This record gives sequence, structure tokens and C-alpha cells, in this order.
Amino acid sequence: MDRKIKKEINKLLNTISYAGGVVDLDAIAKHLGIRVYKDNLPDNVSGVLDCRKAMSPIVLINSTHHTNRQRFSLAHEIGHFVMHQITGVHMDTKVFLRQDTPNPLHSRMEREANKFAAELTMPELQVKESWNQISSDFLDDNPVAALANQFQVSEGALMIRLKEIKGLNKIW
Repeated sequence: MDRKIKKEINKLLNTISYAGGVVDLDAIAKHLGIRVYKDNLPDNVSGVLDCRKAMSPIVLINSTHHTNRQRFSLAHEIGHFVMHQITGVHMDTKVFLRQDTPNPLHSRMEREANKFAAELTMPELQVKESWNQISSDFLDDNPVAALANQFQVSEGALMIRLKEIKGLNKIW
């Protein structure tokens, strides 16, 4: 599955001529024909993907969440759209994102959408290049914070991604 995720992400990044830094998720959504809206949703709802047949796909993002969380939620919903061919309405809540959900298919889909979102918001090659550049700059007190800011992701999401990527000069 990782190979399929990487292939789909490379296609999407090529469609927006991505060269580094923050990935333009709005441009990717537009390319896919997804309309994106932000609204005040219940705190336990991160995002909603609406793929009912009578309309073009819609992603609804919780506007009360931190902007980095909103970006990850949008990338996650794009992952569901690209990888899972969702029909109907799919809602991601804190309950559904838990690892111990009773439905194994749903758990697999959520893990794949999270992996897709991480790889889309933090492309491996660019993370490696940026990490090696930042980690060699001894004036930077917190290279993780600097890199998270560069990709507009949370430090927690970046730490998970750094652990997944092989061949980084680790400083911790």
C-alpha cells in the first residue's frame, strides 16, 4: 500500500509543480474537483468528506482547530478521496481515529489516510533536504520547530514523520 500512496502523491505533487516548502493543498483539492469549506464543527470532528453522486465532492474542515491541524485534516480527506473511493458521507472524529475501533477495515482506511496526509504535507525528499540543512545550522535552537513551521505542520506530526524517514542525520 505504501507504494500506491507514494505513486498517488507524486502524481498530485506533479500536477501543482511542487518544488518544495508548504504543499498547496487547496490547489490539489481544486485539481481533484473537491470543494473545500471551513466551518465551526463540534470539537471532536476534524473533517468531513461528502461524495454523494449528485454533487461534486466536498470537504468540510473544522475551522476551530489549529491551522496546522486543518491542513492535516484536509490532506487526510484528500487521502480518503484518492485512496478509498468513498461514496456518501465520511466523517472523521476523534472516536473514529482511535486505533482500537471495532471495524478493522475502517481502522485500516484511517491509518492509510493518515499516512497519505503525512506524506502529502511532508514529502520525503524535501523533508530530508530541509532537515539536513536545518540540523547543520547550530544557531537554530529547535530544528524540529523550524522544520514544522517550514511545512506548516505540528511538531508532533513532524516527529512521527522524521522517525518514518530513513537516512536522516538524527540529532536526538
